[in-house]
Parts: sequence; structure tokens; C-alpha cells
Amino acid sequence: MEDYQKITDQIIRDGFYRMSDNRKVIYDIDLYYQEQQKIMKKEFPDLSKDLSFAVFRAALYQWNLGKDLKTDYELFNLFRLNRDLNDLRSNTFTLPEKIGITSEDEDVLKKFTEDLVSPKKPFIISSFHYSSYKVLINYMVYHGFTIYLVTAKHIIDMNKKDSDFYVKAINQKLGLNSDVRYICAEDFNSMLILAETLSDKNINPKTVFLLFPDGNIGTIKGIDTKRFESIRFLNRNLWVRKGLFMFAELFNIPAYNILIDSDLENNINIEVTHYIDNPKLINKKENNLLILFYNVLENHLLCGNLHKWECWVYIHSWHEHQTPPSEDKVLVSLENYDEDRFTLTTINQDKYVFDSKYYLSYPIEWDGTGLFRDILIKANIIL
Repeated sequence: MEDYQKITDQIIRDGFYRMSDNRKVIYDIDLYYQEQQKIMKKEFPDLSKDLSFAVFRAALYQWNLGKDLKTDYELFNLFRLNRDLNDLRSNTFTLPEKIGITSEDEDVLKKFTEDLVSPKKPFIISSFHYSSYKVLINYMVYHGFTIYLVTAKHIIDMNKKDSDFYVKAINQKLGLNSDVRYICAEDFNSMLILAETLSDKNINPKTVFLLFPDGNIGTIKGIDTKRFESIRFLNRNLWVRKGLFMFAELFNIPAYNILIDSDLENNINIEVTHYIDNPKLINKKENNLLILFYNVLENHLLCGNLHKWECWVYIHSWHEHQTPPSEDKVLVSLENYDEDRFTLTTINQDKYVFDSKYYLSYPIEWDGTGLFRDILIKANIIL
């Protein structure tokens, strides 16, 4: 058992506490601004030949999103900057005091602010892996909630230990009784666990179920249409798990959809886009919750914010992959080499051409026909 009073004393003295993975959990707002400036001035290493950049670039190619008025690599560096700032904000305890709340619907805004202070019953928050989304857990902890986070097993394994410590230290410092409890999204009993939780007559009204629909996506292979629904997103078809909405309808739990956005001037805002008071009464054809919520994300991304969505680096696992036709299994000739389609990359110090169309890597041979060497010369790229 950790001595949380001792840790709290250290937090007050130093303004931060160093976690097991060497991250700083920051409790002093001035220290946060110092760390933020370090990230803003950070020189990112050149990853233009890294596989992560190739996959990011392939997503833009697959989804035909153009250049967003920036080069692919400029977008990738903005993506990395957003990721680092998101991590910093999620580790900064005092930041919730600086977060604003907005909504285009004044009644929805009023309801959400009231529920933060004194909810009459538990509710759902649906959000996306967008901008400063990681702040959301800290924000609800700061307001004294018991949070049920439905997420993937590897996320639970990676975060649970530090999360438990973090919440206990916050409770000790502010005299709260918050808690974060994880439910594995892959567990077929997850709905049963949620049902048992809700059946508790003594359940605290300050209980929130936090779900991220864009972490529950699959491809057509092996899809159970009872659990998945096809939606149109950025002109592509995605199969999205319906668990969140089945849960809301089955138990008639009110649901909010929100996005937490931020800018480089450190303005952080919770935008409450929808509030569904009685999910059972929703007309699914006219007001499909999945479509309503994903349209919000789509509109934000297409307003110059492509770099703020975390999922680009693994979105390829969500859509169907084409099988290269026989005439396309070998990299095309020098004459029809497509610089938008192909990315030069390095994997374990070996050189490859990454094909965005099929998500395949072709090794570069320095002997034989010399085709790849000619392509490198034409593309003016040095490996």
C-alpha cells in the first residue's frame, strides 16, 4: 500500500510526482506551462522514412483526403505535436480548472453543467480519440465521479496501475471519492457487468459510463450484424460496434456526445454536441445515434483538423484490404511510379517501398534490374 499522504506532501512541495514509467504527473499549473513550452519548441526527429509515417500517409491516400493545405509530413508532425500535448494535458491534475464548456444548444449546456455537479442518475459520455480527449477522465475524476471506462484489454493492461495510483492521490489531495473502473470491450460479459452495476439500488448518481465508438471498429470479415452496424464516414463504409447504443437503449440511460478540443494557445474546450435523454424513444431511421455522433467527428476533421485524430495510424485495420491483381504484385515500372501512392521507408535498417494502395512493403534490391534505384533517383530521395 502506497503512503498517499507522503506522496501528497511531495506533490505539494515539488508540484509534480514521477510515475513508474518516468512520466510527470503535474499538480502545479505553472509547471504545466513550462512543460507545454518545451513540447511546443521541440524538434521532432525526422521520421519521413519511418513506417509510422508511411502508414499515416497511406491513410490519407486511402481516404482521399488530399493535403489539407499542408504536405503529408507537415501534417504528420502536427499529429505528433497534438499527441504529445494530449499526453501532457492528461497528466496535469489542475488543468480541469482551465477547461471551458460550450454547446450550440443552451439547454444541453445547462443540463451538462448541472449533471457535473449534481446528477439525478448515472449517464453515458460518448467521445472520440480526438485532440485532448485524454483530459476527459481527469475532468470527471476532478468532479468526483465513479467512471466506468469501456476499452480494449491492452489499454487496461497499460494504464490501470498508474490510473489507480493517480486517482487515489487526487482523492487524498482534494478529499474526493472518485474512482476509475475498467471494463474490457472484448469481454462478451461486459454488457452483463454493466447491467449488474446499474441494478445496484445504491448506485451513486455520480456514475458515468465513458465510451469511445471509434475504438470499436471492425472489417466485414467475421462481422456479427447484431453487434455491428455499417455507417458512411468520410466517404468510406465502416463497421462500428453498436455496444454503446445498445446499452443506452436497453437500460434507457441518458447519453451525451462530446469532443474535447484545444489549440496551440492552450485554450481547451469541451463541446457538448448532443444529449439524448430517452434513448428508447429515438427513431433509429431518422436519428441514428452512430451517424449523428460520427458526423460531428467528420465535420471537425474536415475543418483543417485531420492531424487531431489519433486513429489515422491504425485505421487500416478497420477497412477491407484489396488483394493486388497479378499484374500489380510487382512494383510498377519507373514510367508510372506514383509518388502519392508509394513511400520510401526503413524497417529494421532495411529499405522498402511502402505501397499505400495495398498496405504492402516491397524490399529495395540493389542488384538485379536496378528498378528501385532508378525510382529513388527519379523521386529525388536518398536513403
